[in-house]
Amino acid sequence: IQFHTHETAGIAVSAYQAALDAGVDAIDLSLAPVSGGTCQPDVLSMWHALRDTEYDLDIDVDKVREAEAIFKECMADYFLPPEAVAVEPMIPWSPMPGGALTANTQMLRDNSIMDRYPEMIAAMGEVVTRGGFGTSVTPVSQFYFQQAFNNVIFGPWAKIAPDYGRMILGYFGRTPMPPDPKLVRMASEQLQMEPTTRPPLEMNDEDPEKGLARTRQRLAAQDLEVTDENIFIVAACGDKGVAFLKGEGEFGVRKIDTEVAPTAAPTPIPEPAASAAVAETLPDTPVHLTVTIDGKTHDAVVDGGQVQIDGRVFTVGVG
Repeated sequence: IQFHTHETAGIAVSAYQAALDAGVDAIDLSLAPVSGGTCQPDVLSMWHALRDTEYDLDIDVDKVREAEAIFKECMADYFLPPEAVAVEPMIPWSPMPGGALTANTQMLRDNSIMDRYPEMIAAMGEVVTRGGFGTSVTPVSQFYFQQAFNNVIFGPWAKIAPDYGRMILGYFGRTPMPPDPKLVRMASEQLQMEPTTRPPLEMNDEDPEKGLARTRQRLAAQDLEVTDENIFIVAACGDKGVAFLKGEGEFGVRKIDTEVAPTAAPTPIPEPAASAAVAETLPDTPVHLTVTIDGKTHDAVVDGGQVQIDGRVFTVGVG
């Protein structure tokens, strides 16, 4: 038995300890600088937690420390979203898996609405509860976020997200708890679909766009080899699967933009006598901001006379 979880809510180490006590054989861990937060606990953190217990990771801790140091160097020019490596205490009330969380916040960041994220994550609690407590993993976690997004942007329940609506109408099977009847009526009216209790497999078999025959046709039309692996990829991922097999898939890995062209003349460095006065205008505690430079959005932290932008630190003055 292998146990897997994320550190998003800050309790993964405790969960792993409980899983080990229950008899699991393996646990998933990660390495800094990507460990913790929406990823798995760090190997070194778990090693510390298991000291003087009956469990042992059977690792050379000094070699792991060396490996992490090298890994940090290798990752120096990659963008790690702040929320990806942080603990979010709201997660137990607003279940959002690590992978879904960062995929959605990146979408918000790309559209310059990252400031609405706290509202959306807070709105998820009601969306999950009234939606019937479907398991919050892909793709259901995405349904939840889509509806929370709509509730924040358009107003509470003003616009039912199509996938969320189909879920509460029964088109993906039965949720663990019955969804709110009022939402079911709203979804039926907005999507022009009736609630159903039919098995999803039965409905999928009737869909001419799904199934082995249609998937084989899609592969042949793109001159792609018809193999079990390719059939699975296209059946599961649709157009994105086809693009992947054709070598046209888009990478979602972000790197830090280290070549920012100047947009204005540099600010003159204040005279020493003015520095103290300038420093008084800077905040005493860190302030988190989202700034846009040449159309690109960056996360910034202002802390005294320094500003950290996407992991790079700059000394600044205000005058």
